[in-house]
Amino acid sequence: MTWEAPLVERTVLLDVLGTVPERQMLEGRLNWHRETLLAKCAGLTPAQLARTTVEPSDLTLLGLVRHMAEVERWWFRRGFAGEAVGAVFTGPADGDEGLVGVRAADAERDFGRFRDEIEACDAAAAGHDLDETFLSSGGLPLSLRWVHVLLIQEYARHNGHADFLRERTDGVTGDRTDRRRPAPQVLRPPPRQSLCRALPLPYAHHSRPRAAGGRRRIRSALSVVASMFSRVPPLWRGLPSGVQEMVSCPTGRGRVPHG
Repeated sequence: MTWEAPLVERTVLLDVLGTVPERQMLEGRLNWHRETLLAKCAGLTPAQLARTTVEPSDLTLLGLVRHMAEVERWWFRRGFAGEAVGAVFTGPADGDEGLVGVRAADAERDFGRFRDEIEACDAAAAGHDLDETFLSSGGLPLSLRWVHVLLIQEYARHNGHADFLRERTDGVTGDRTDRRRPAPQVLRPPPRQSLCRALPLPYAHHSRPRAAGGRRRIRSALSVVASMFSRVPPLWRGLPSGVQEMVSCPTGRGRVPHG
């Protein structure tokens, strides 16, 4: 059986993060974005995950998963914790922080490494205060709080890329993977109507039944119009026959007398 990216059970609800303490808010937002990236991939085959769909960009969903594994390791483990670990992906074709070297055959392995890296990064940050600092590769002091904010920004940016990649792959949008784009509807021309029914009221019947009172009012108004024409024989006789049909049609009682 062909492996597919697993479905994602949401563990973070954004509605509850509005008033929680800062640490819980930052970790909650970060975890929500992590789950969002996986949700964008859920249900896809390795070939679909490794496919470029937004040309001319060479971004892929699998490449984004690999890239975020590298970003997590760089800032939480290699930067803040100072662990002596190399890159996550070190194959001969790997490069550009995981975005290059994507192979459909390695999709299941790469997803496993992404999940393992998240667990390792959470462990590296656990028990440390957000105000604790470290020196970046450029010698700048940075705090653990800054790392959380940076990772949230990085995920938000690439989840936007994942939106387009997933929609171009199979039409799915949003966080749900069971929502396919509906088939386009074929617009057909309306059926041909008689001249009488094609005209707006009060010169034509309405296709929907009306209350008896409404029909009486329409007929009464038409009778007044017919009476006016009947009192001016020259004008009535000069009208085209089609107009005579318009006036007489709604009443269903034949033509108006010429007088």
